Amino acid sequence: HFVFIGPEGSLDEVTRMGMERCKALPNAHFLPPRAVDDLPRCMGGLDVALLCYRRDTWMEFAFPLKLFEYLAAGLPVVSTPLQSILDYREFLDIADDDSSWHEAIARAVNGHGRSTPEARRAEARRNTWDSRVATINDILAAAARGVLSYPPPRPAGVNAR
Repeated sequence: HFVFIGPEGSLDEVTRMGMERCKALPNAHFLPPRAVDDLPRCMGGLDVALLCYRRDTWMEFAFPLKLFEYLAAGLPVVSTPLQSILDYREFLDIADDDSSWHEAIARAVNGHGRSTPEARRAEARRNTWDSRVATINDILAAAARGVLSYPPPRPAGVNAR
């Protein structure tokens, strides 16, 4: 079963047609938006989280913040190969065609997703808003002192690999 939670938003024609096809399937379930506090409980019922985005849209250049929500829940993740998330490959499987999506989902459902739930949760903790704000603060402080290198070094704990 595939569960979609949240608003449909404004969809282009291709996405709208795909969603309508999905809604006709008996194993696709579209649920209304939930309060943020309810999302961990909702994710607790999932076996795998999917980041399935069309690559010929603006998402090609965006970062799906829900990645960290999925990792915080310890879920295995399968994603479209968006450039913005490739640094997280040790924590998620990348799929770019029907066959690789099927294979990656099957591995995750059978307990063979990338990394472990504990490692996924640890990566999410390294990427909280607090840690990002601290990084920005450190960069601004270095710039104010005139000692900012370019590019600025990545502090330990924020996507440091």
